[in-house]
Amino acid sequence: MELNELQKRTGVSRVFLATDAPEAEVDQLAQLVTVPVLRFHDAELLDGAVAIVDQWICAHARAFIGTHVSTFSYRIQEDREILGFAPNTTFSRFCPDDVVDCEQPAKWTIVYE
Repeated sequence: MELNELQKRTGVSRVFLATDAPEAEVDQLAQLVTVPVLRFHDAELLDGAVAIVDQWICAHARAFIGTHVSTFSYRIQEDREILGFAPNTTFSRFCPDDVVDCEQPAKWTIVYE
């Protein structure tokens, strides 16, 4: 899944990036997309608190793309499912570098009885 493709499909006007990647990588990504890339920063919060804010923002976003084998992404997908977001806006993941079409996450949907 690619950000520019998602932007065209969903019409999003900006991207929120929840990551602990180095700033140089974030800047590199920002150069590759056609919309502004936003992040949450608060010097008064510890990393864990920032991650909670990031998770809440991602869980409520119009669309979400996670990463492979990530508990953080899994929890956001679970939150989005509970909140009622459509699976096609919830269960996507970034492909590794130089891979155009990679396996997407399984849709382990909640069954309410």
